[in-house]
Amino acid sequence: PAETRVRRVASAGGRSLLRVELLTGRRHQIRVHLASMGFPIVGDELYGGARSAEGLLLHAWREEVVHPVTGRLLRLETAWPERLWPVPPPGARVWHAV
Repeated sequence: PAETRVRRVASAGGRSLLRVELLTGRRHQIRVHLASMGFPIVGDELYGGARSAEGLLLHAWREEVVHPVTGRLLRLETAWPERLWPVPPPGARVWHAV
């Protein structure tokens, strides 16, 4: 079975910033699990989320993978997309939980 860890980092205006960790890798795993708990992602009309002018409010901020040749752990991070602003500013206490 698919396994996902979910932790709420911050909430405001009826929305929450979540830290989600995939323990397995299944197609649409985050979307399916959050919807099954009664918390579909904003903009995820396929799994019951409300339509959003910002689109699907899902972002892979950090991903860790093992390099297939060297076996080294690679940490990949991306900038926070402008369409998801405002979020807590960099350095805010909530980011220490992420």
